[in-house]
Amino acid sequence: MNKEASNVCPEPSFVVIKYGDDQEAIINPLCSTYIFLDWIKRICHCDSDSTLDLVDLEGQIRNLPVTTEDYASDYVTGRETYVVIRVERESFVFPESVKSKWERERANE
Repeated sequence: MNKEASNVCPEPSFVVIKYGDDQEAIINPLCSTYIFLDWIKRICHCDSDSTLDLVDLEGQIRNLPVTTEDYASDYVTGRETYVVIRVERESFVFPESVKSKWERERANE
């Protein structure tokens, strides 16, 4: 195989994900982050509307975007181990004083 052909297809890669009660799985990150996270949800038996992310063993969150354009292999390192986390976002509520000021400013526009 010539050198040009070897650059077309990267080396096979995988990551180990830890989840649940001391369970782990091997998954290939050479796909879009959307597909990668979808497979993780299936493996972990999570709802399809759950928001998940990965944390490396040093505690760094990967901040995986849920897109079809980004490759998961750009966010994780092959042959490394990651822990699956569920992301829960709290809705932000303006304090009444700030909300009232904002509403007054909007009404004056």
